[in-house]
Amino acid sequence: MRTKLLTLLALIGGSILLMNVGGAGALVGSRTYTLDAHFDGGILVSVNHDAPNNDRLQLDQPLTTFPFIWIALSGRGTIAKIDTETGTVLGEYWSAPNGRGRNPSRTTVDLNGNLWAGNRDEASGGKGSVVHIGLSETNQCVDRNGNHVIDTSTGLGNVRPWSNPAGVDDNGGVSSAEDECIINYVRVNGRNTRTVAVDANNDAWIGGYNFSDEFDHDLVRPTPDGKGTILNSISPGCGGYGGLIDGSGVLWSAGNGSNQLLRYDPSTSSATCIAVGAYSYGLGIDGAGNVWNSTWSNNSVHKISPAGAILGTFALPAGCHRGVAVTPADQNVWVANSCGNSVNRLTNAGALAVTIPVGSEPTGVAVDAGGNVWVTNLGSDNAMRIDPSTNSVDLTVDLGAGAAPYNYSDMTGAVSRTTTAPQGTWTVIFDSEEAGTEWGKVSWTSSEPPGTSVTARARSSEDRVSFSGYVSAPNGADIGPPNGRYLQVELKLTPNAVGASPIVLDVTIQTSAAPPTPTPRAIGGIVGLPAQAGSSPAGSAVPAEGSGWSAGGYAALAGVGVLALMAIAAGGWYARRRLLR
Repeated sequence: MRTKLLTLLALIGGSILLMNVGGAGALVGSRTYTLDAHFDGGILVSVNHDAPNNDRLQLDQPLTTFPFIWIALSGRGTIAKIDTETGTVLGEYWSAPNGRGRNPSRTTVDLNGNLWAGNRDEASGGKGSVVHIGLSETNQCVDRNGNHVIDTSTGLGNVRPWSNPAGVDDNGGVSSAEDECIINYVRVNGRNTRTVAVDANNDAWIGGYNFSDEFDHDLVRPTPDGKGTILNSISPGCGGYGGLIDGSGVLWSAGNGSNQLLRYDPSTSSATCIAVGAYSYGLGIDGAGNVWNSTWSNNSVHKISPAGAILGTFALPAGCHRGVAVTPADQNVWVANSCGNSVNRLTNAGALAVTIPVGSEPTGVAVDAGGNVWVTNLGSDNAMRIDPSTNSVDLTVDLGAGAAPYNYSDMTGAVSRTTTAPQGTWTVIFDSEEAGTEWGKVSWTSSEPPGTSVTARARSSEDRVSFSGYVSAPNGADIGPPNGRYLQVELKLTPNAVGASPIVLDVTIQTSAAPPTPTPRAIGGIVGLPAQAGSSPAGSAVPAEGSGWSAGGYAALAGVGVLALMAIAAGGWYARRRLLR
């Protein structure tokens, strides 16, 4: 279970600037990526080119997520982003503008690695609120002040102002947020927001829980103006305390005091309030689509079928049970026991395997990119990482006095990217070395077993900081992003229902002035995959092995890398190439 993230940043004070190593030159018309070293020039999330299948892309087994965890520091009204490999706190952000209710508690990561978090203390005007924070490592932030860098937090305690003068952002928007990774602030119908869950379209269901009988839920889409838009609203009479979306697009939302669990199917607009007999609290989902629901005061957890039938109720050690997560490698269920200062690990059959001591008053649990389990400890102001192979804590991250981390949701994106919309991605930025470049095509050679797919999208930039919106990039077809020196291409690999992976042998990016697409590589000899028909540009047959690099390729990539992580601070600089596995 491995994720590679090649982070390519330059930090100037508290700003992030993505840079090309080397200056502009003659137009580079095309580039083909086909070897391990080429693919390492991009960002791999739940995708690998590991032996024995080198020099090609395939999905991780099991699927994984981004190597970050986002933790709500409820006591400070902020959210922290943490590197799950090292435990380094990479940023801290306000969850709402000055003068507005904060107290964030549920943090959920979307398919792009960005964060959604609700504010429990916001109910003014009969509305709640949710914030959307971009992942800088994949260029998801917005250069609002036009200085060609991303001004953003660089660590714990480095919280940039969100002044909200004259209430300019009271009703939504981020115009006064000085942190340019805060990209949307949305007012929603659900007051005292708790449920936050991302669907397969990368929109977010936001549910309110104000201990009344409203339980409003809104489907929210982020917008370039930072205010978001509501696509759909329901008032089902239950839920709103925490949620997730399963692989069929069904919204599950815990009900706490109502002793009911909401199951809402958007495809039929049908809502069912499932009686669970006790406080419906934390939610997790296993590989079969079964939902696991802890019951807070009843010392138990329910296993519920995708159709909503309770399959079993399993005893837990005495305590107060909150967050739930499932590890993909073994389908074990992990439950935070707040009163017992522990995490309970169960088999998928519901048998208690082990109780693991952690910090004071653990609340949420989540699975990271390496298959480890994280737990947030409300009473001891820290987060801990548990190694499932030893059932012990192997890393503790101090979040500072008064942090009060309080989380239940998909803090790492493991649910959204492995269950809601299973996928892996490879993302690369091609530098044409010429301003105003007109872009041509993105093409690739792939093997796609039935039910799998490979798709691409692209966006352009002149400065590698401000990007256009994404456009679809069908294999071998002309694309139409605005002209710009840089093109960011994201290739998405989607498995089929039994987990089989497509295979990508090469990817070519071309400007409109580029020569014809290079001859693609032949499909065959893939270990563990029988020879089969493949996909090449324009649907043509896949010919014999091609030449690999196109003219103007990365000659120095294998030796020194095309991109570097550069940080500039206190008059000095350093560079490093970071590979998280």
